Amino acid sequence: MKRTTILSGGWTSPASYYVWSITESPDSGYVCCGVINAFDWDQLGDGWMVKLDRDGNMIWEKVYPSNGRAELFYLIRTSDDGYLATGAKMSEQADDSNIWVIKTDANGNTD
Repeated sequence: MKRTTILSGGWTSPASYYVWSITESPDSGYVCCGVINAFDWDQLGDGWMVKLDRDGNMIWEKVYPSNGRAELFYLIRTSDDGYLATGAKMSEQADDSNIWVIKTDANGNTD
């Protein structure tokens, strides 16, 4: 399998970022989704999306909080140039999870 690096870089933060899905934006940049954890994988996390320009510079970042652990696993661009992300929310007390769907505008806003 051939692998191509399209972006490389990082941000300085005490948080851990995990990207599970990436899609190209209309301006040749990228939007990624995943999870942001406060300090490490054992901490509870929140759903996270980030928009990068074609050079990997951050344009915007959105955190979608939960009362427990939440992750966004898959992302697509919609016909209105917004995004639809799917994932899972797990409560802090329970061992089960629920399907989670977020629809955003082009800037990652849900309202």
